[in-house]
Amino acid sequence: MEIIRDIFSYQASASMAVAIGKFDGIHEGHQEIIKRVLNKKEEGLLSCVVTFDRPLTQDHTGILSQEEKRANLEKLGVDFLVKLPANKEMFRMEAKDFVNEILLKRLHTKYLCAGRDFRFGKDRKGDISFLQDFARNNHFQVEVLEKLQYKEEDISSSRIRSLLTVGKMEEITLLLGRPYEVTAEVIHGKELGRTIGIPTINQKVLEGKILPAHGAYASRVHVDNQSYPGVTNVGIRPSIEDGEALSIETHLIGYQGNLYGREVKVEFLKFLRPEKKFSSLEELIKQIHEDIEQSKEMYSSSRSL
Repeated sequence: MEIIRDIFSYQASASMAVAIGKFDGIHEGHQEIIKRVLNKKEEGLLSCVVTFDRPLTQDHTGILSQEEKRANLEKLGVDFLVKLPANKEMFRMEAKDFVNEILLKRLHTKYLCAGRDFRFGKDRKGDISFLQDFARNNHFQVEVLEKLQYKEEDISSSRIRSLLTVGKMEEITLLLGRPYEVTAEVIHGKELGRTIGIPTINQKVLEGKILPAHGAYASRVHVDNQSYPGVTNVGIRPSIEDGEALSIETHLIGYQGNLYGREVKVEFLKFLRPEKKFSSLEELIKQIHEDIEQSKEMYSSSRSL
């Protein structure tokens, strides 16, 4: 997948089918839009996703980091990813100029797919009706998709965010079409796990990345094109530390090796229990072994996810 960061210096070499939107989460609704674009390859159109380049921060949180979003789009088979600058110049651009300069002149758009609530351009004056009217006079097709629903409610990023706060990972998997993930660098921790025979990896907490509720989770961990069952703890580890430093710590079941400095993807399969402070180290170890057995069972039943 080719990534285009400077759209105003880019010129497409062929006509494109374009999906446009925020795509925070790339959930099942977003994927349906992207699938429509991918299907246009049969008509000789290249597939392109247009979104904004907004790194996660404390003020801009997200379900996916920029790197996680890129990896998921690439896995879907998208040819081009356009990352528009999230700056004043872009937000002040008139809707008609956005269509003429970016969609038509730069990307040679012949087909465009977006959700019903998509807005763009200065003061968000560009909407689906505007696009459809513009398309009729400029020889490209616009398709509008309504929101997909699950259990009679819209599938949306806000719904997934809400479910994350209570750790409902199995429902989140259904809405995303895949398990919720954290892909982050493995960093050095206090290595207490090694001293009790349960080694773990600690991952750097990404600023702005929305994490599930504090607690222990059955997880699936990807290393070198293989996956392993895991137990992942999100929280402040009250049994072994005093303080409020947030951590993501995972025991990989059956894996031996050094992962320091590497990017590792951890998928959250099921919430096992809330985080708690144990009265003794022995009690903690006993509980972790129980978590491990539950995680093995969940991993075996999740191979198709």
